[in-house]
Amino acid sequence: MSILVVPFVILERSVAESPTARLARVEAATGRLAWLGRDTQAGWLNLANQYESAGRMPAAIRAYRSLMDTLRRAGQLPSTELANHLAQLLVTYQRSDPHSVAEALRLASWTVRVDPNDLASLEILAEANAAAGRLDEAREVGARALERARAAGALDRAAAIETRLQRYGAPTGDGSS
Repeated sequence: MSILVVPFVILERSVAESPTARLARVEAATGRLAWLGRDTQAGWLNLANQYESAGRMPAAIRAYRSLMDTLRRAGQLPSTELANHLAQLLVTYQRSDPHSVAEALRLASWTVRVDPNDLASLEILAEANAAAGRLDEAREVGARALERARAAGALDRAAAIETRLQRYGAPTGDGSS
C-alpha cells in the first residue's frame, strides 16, 4: 500500500474569516473560559478590543469591566491607561447613567492619585466631574490639566482643554472670564 501525499495550503482562520465571524469566535471562547472560571486578562482585553473595533461600545465596556474584575480577583491593580480608557468610554458612551458616571469618577480619581501630573488622567477626571454635575471640581481639575498641557508644549491639547473649560463655564486661564 502506498500513501499519496498532497501538498495544500492552510489559510489562517483569522485572515480568511469576516470580522463578524472573528468577533463571534472570540466571544464564544472568552465566554467558555469565564464559565469554566479560567478567564484571563488577555482574553477579556482581546474581546474588549474586538468590540471596540466593531463599534459595539456597550459590549466593550462590559468586557473592560470583566477585565477589571479579573484583575481584582488576581489581586492586581489595573494600569492607569486601562482605568483611564474605561473611564473615558463610560463618560463618552454612558454619560446618562449615574452609576457609570460614578464609576468613571472613581477610576479617574484613582489614576490622578497614582500620578497627579498625568495629563490624560487630569483630562478624564475633569470630564468625569463635569458628567457628574460637579462643575467646580471639573473647572479646578481642568485648569490643572491646562497648566500641564501648556507646560508640556502640547498646544493643540491645551486648546481642546480650553474649549472644555468654556463648556464648564470656566475662565480659559488667559486672564479673561
